[in-house]
Amino acid sequence: MIAPIETPLILLYEDQAKRIFAKDETKQISNAFKYRGVLNKMQCTDFSSYRGVITASTGNHGTSVAIAAESLGIPCVVVVPESVPVCKKQNITRHGAMLLDKSMKSYEECKNIAMALSKEKAFLYIPSFDDHLIIAGHQHIFEEATKSISFDACFCPVGGGGLVAAAIRHKSNLGQIVGVEWDQCPAMKRSLEAGKRVVSMLNSSEGSICEGIVVSQVGEIPFQYACEYSLPVTLVSEQEIKNAIRELYRQNIIAEGAGAASFAAAMKSERVGNILCTISGGNIDRALLAEILRSELQ
Repeated sequence: MIAPIETPLILLYEDQAKRIFAKDETKQISNAFKYRGVLNKMQCTDFSSYRGVITASTGNHGTSVAIAAESLGIPCVVVVPESVPVCKKQNITRHGAMLLDKSMKSYEECKNIAMALSKEKAFLYIPSFDDHLIIAGHQHIFEEATKSISFDACFCPVGGGGLVAAAIRHKSNLGQIVGVEWDQCPAMKRSLEAGKRVVSMLNSSEGSICEGIVVSQVGEIPFQYACEYSLPVTLVSEQEIKNAIRELYRQNIIAEGAGAASFAAAMKSERVGNILCTISGGNIDRALLAEILRSELQ
């Protein structure tokens, strides 16, 4: 299988109080960090008892599974909500995967369907975030970032929690790790406040520009990491994410909403010193990007 790329660490912003750096995972294989965990999971798996792989995804994870399966020459099925952007669906099918995207409204619904099909078809289910091997694969992001710089804070988009769990697992030279969630669906924040995983209800993620971090319930393993670490969580609005997308674009980084969320949080934070934000993905529909860029001029 193709090895992950060591992605660039870029200085985005600097003033007298802080310097904000981006770990630009938009330059990763599949244009998102997800490939790291998928590769680690599949390299550690004996496929002799499986006929292929299957997963549920909001897009980036599914693309990574499709790329890895294509390199192994095995069948792949990806189940996504129908609201997933067209560009992400095209990325999945481009690598030979079968895409199931009709009538599913949420990630959780897709996961239930994918897990049922995995048993029926003898396909290995590849989790998106709730898996120790997936989390361990993502940890390389922070190993790369801290090779030459020590940070005072690290902002990570949460979603299901795999990336922030990897940061907590690494810890060294990251300073205070902060989770970042969309303010309309803060599943991790609500779970930490309740002391248990709760379902964060959202009528629909359609129309959201940050579908990559919209889940109704965080993973069990990431939640354990977050509890043990007493993870602080920052919420960002849709407008703050749009502003971050525009600023990143000016610095030659094309980020999707979920990918820009960490930068949005870092920019409004009062934390000082060296700050790391993970730009987790860059798979944004070009029409949506153009609309966001135009809106700045209005």
